[in-house]
Amino acid sequence: MSANVLVTGGSGFLGAHTIVQLLNSGHRVRTTVRSLRREAEVRGMVAVGGGERGRAS
Repeated sequence: MSANVLVTGGSGFLGAHTIVQLLNSGHRVRTTVRSLRREAEVRGMVAVGGGERGRAS
């Protein structure tokens, strides 16, 4: 069973890597960012990092 996980600071280096690892482990991930304008940037970092289909939300 996958857990729902909240990652704060998802637009940072460590946050993005944490999101990728969690997604690849089968977890559902939500993250926080200081500005909604960075949403596309975070999704892009996760996708480039190998996160399954950049599923961060």
